[in-house]
Amino acid sequence: MGEDRSREKTHPFLDIEYQLYYGSARPTKVFNLTMLKVISIIFVALGLIGVYYLASIAPVPTMTIDQIYGQYLLNYATVIVKGNVTGIPYLSERSGRISIRFPINDSTGEMNLYIYDPEASVALKQCNESFSKCKIPFPGDYVEALVQVRVRETYTYGIIQSIDFLKLKRNSMTPVNVTSLSISMENMYVRASGIVTSTRNVSSGLLLDLDTGEDTITVLVPKALDYMYRDNRDYLMRKQSLMVGIKANISGIVYLYRGVSPEIVPRCKEDIEIQPLSIKEVTLSEIPALVGEVVKVDVVMGQVEYESGKYVVTVYDDTGSVEAVFDKDTFVSEFDPYNIGTGSRLSIVGTVESPSRIVVMDYDVIERYPSPLLAIGDISEELDGYTVVVRGIITGLSIGSSYTIFYLEDETGRIKVFIPSSTFSILSRKALVEEGNRITLAGYIDVYRGELEIVVYTSGGIQSSGYPVPGEGEGIPVLPGAAPTPPTGGEKVSIAELENYIGSAVTVEAVFNSIGYDSDRKLYVLEISDNTGSTKALASSSLTRSVIDPWSVGCGSKLEIEGVVKQDPQLGVYIDVSSISVIEPVEPPTVSVAEAKDMPLGTIVIIEDVSVENPPTSPTGNWIFRISDETDEIKVFIPSSAVDKIPSDVKQAVMNGEIVSIAGYVDEYRGELEIVVYAGSGVRK
Repeated sequence: MGEDRSREKTHPFLDIEYQLYYGSARPTKVFNLTMLKVISIIFVALGLIGVYYLASIAPVPTMTIDQIYGQYLLNYATVIVKGNVTGIPYLSERSGRISIRFPINDSTGEMNLYIYDPEASVALKQCNESFSKCKIPFPGDYVEALVQVRVRETYTYGIIQSIDFLKLKRNSMTPVNVTSLSISMENMYVRASGIVTSTRNVSSGLLLDLDTGEDTITVLVPKALDYMYRDNRDYLMRKQSLMVGIKANISGIVYLYRGVSPEIVPRCKEDIEIQPLSIKEVTLSEIPALVGEVVKVDVVMGQVEYESGKYVVTVYDDTGSVEAVFDKDTFVSEFDPYNIGTGSRLSIVGTVESPSRIVVMDYDVIERYPSPLLAIGDISEELDGYTVVVRGIITGLSIGSSYTIFYLEDETGRIKVFIPSSTFSILSRKALVEEGNRITLAGYIDVYRGELEIVVYTSGGIQSSGYPVPGEGEGIPVLPGAAPTPPTGGEKVSIAELENYIGSAVTVEAVFNSIGYDSDRKLYVLEISDNTGSTKALASSSLTRSVIDPWSVGCGSKLEIEGVVKQDPQLGVYIDVSSISVIEPVEPPTVSVAEAKDMPLGTIVIIEDVSVENPPTSPTGNWIFRISDETDEIKVFIPSSAVDKIPSDVKQAVMNGEIVSIAGYVDEYRGELEIVVYAGSGVRK
């Protein structure tokens, strides 16, 4: 019986086997692999586009704060949150990078939202351009934001990764006129007009009191505005004009400080309006009789000095000299020492703060005098405060957290260079500050602890060695008058005779009995007496610290005081001091802590070899710590302006809790005795 072979040959498996193993077989179909690759790539791309499209139209969940807070599964999730802003925006800068923080509340809870650089800088730039574009929220504003949630063990917050995803609705743009504030006005946008009666710098900004005629209103110009309007001269002038005696219109949101104290918080520079002033054009010899008045003077710029957040420039005309106080940011940004140095002619408008000081509100540079290019060997103590330019090689470079120090050498000598950290962080040519580099630098001469140094204070203060110096070939400027001298005193009188000389300059010889500080006037109060009576003498911080050395000039010292006699309902007849000379010094007593507590308030004492308890952690700001010996312990307060003058090695000793000696006066604050160290020299190792 025969087999059917034809079916076997046509079996598909046998056909495949035939084509695989028999070389003479020809392929029945050809596939283009390149085409297959292209097709597969197209399908992948279409898939990705589809996924992206679906993701873009998929709704981001809107969640309440109580649904988010503490939920670890939501860490790094993207959600939408909505709520009312409940606090003043807080801005900070570290290593040149800015962050913005503000709290929101949606009735279920409260959470902080953050904006980091580069988005923070974009937001600030928009605010500087126009407040209508500004996306920095203030109390009472309503926000809707797309945030990335961050959940920590005890803290949950959101990060706004693009300001395009921040929607902001201001609670009001039309202010309500008010003459007093109440808790019920929280988050209202209001406007108050009045006279500024006091100003003080606090950690959150500039705090001032505004007398409306019916009540005194507290105003806080927040530091957020300093960031929003950095290098904006219009804002700087508005802020700097907020001085005692100035009439102003202030708009802003009513914010409850600690939930109970209402204060106005301006949201933009336009919220600060300075009313037209009555300005007197005078010479410097007329200044002592115009305290509290707004004046205009044409002067020559003299010596520069830094004083706790501001720059003090001695200015001259043919009739005398006074100190002109400039806002730090204004001076640093606009007084480039390469082009505007000692010898430049200025027109200044400002308030006369004391017989020897004007607080600058506005100014114009009439004639520039560039700082001269000098050989280092030509610099001497006679140039203390003058602005100069030098060239040389960097040696002994030391970069610290609060300052940078090095020596600059040329063929004629070497000089120390000091750059505060606030300046070093903004140097435009920071990379040039390296050991062995040859550079050009501009700054002012200072004498610190008997050593000459140049202080670099502007962002452009460091330049390359080949930088074209405008003042090359210029000489040291000759200032009007023989030398910077304070306004001289008038007739020598006794204390009993002062009431007959109100408004006049006098000279008094008296015994110094005690010292205190008037925080409203920002002046030191010296109690003085002679054999006819006693009175008070009010002196500036710089003058007091420079003359009343707490180690050698104690209570009982005999002083010669020059100034203008004034009268005040609280103080009575007193002397507004322009000059103090020590005639017969009496050394303060050296006491134990227990003995210091028994001394009369205002007495200067020396307490040696004490232990520092609860030492301060920051090299700047007000210092509050405790000292102890074997007899007792007591609180020590050092104002920031004095902290700035403490030598760095002594600062470190205090911060390390080492043994130190203290010189200051006994005071009482909120029922607790303390030692006030009013001079940077008042702490020794």
